[in-house]
Amino acid sequence: ECAASVARRGVTTSPLQSLYLLNSPFAVGQGKILADRLSRTTNDRTDFIQSAFREILLRDASAEELSAAQEVWPRFVPGTPVADTSTIPASLCQALLNLNEFIYVE
Repeated sequence: ECAASVARRGVTTSPLQSLYLLNSPFAVGQGKILADRLSRTTNDRTDFIQSAFREILLRDASAEELSAAQEVWPRFVPGTPVADTSTIPASLCQALLNLNEFIYVE
């Protein structure tokens, strides 16, 4: 079979790309930097979540997204003690940076 020239490239995202973004030191660091910056502007969890959505995705979180983010906020974060919630803002920012909505322009 011969290779054909096409005007548009097919989507080739693999799960490994997403796993790399979730685990790369660069992505973790960027999530922390953004969370630190946003934390300086508000102490309110809802305001923080909305600010993260606005900063990263250029839109407000939907009611469903806001509810989901607030629900997981107090939960255990892998690798941290249950009582330690200090990594949650950075984890939220990192997760938003890994969304297809952030990575791909429609």
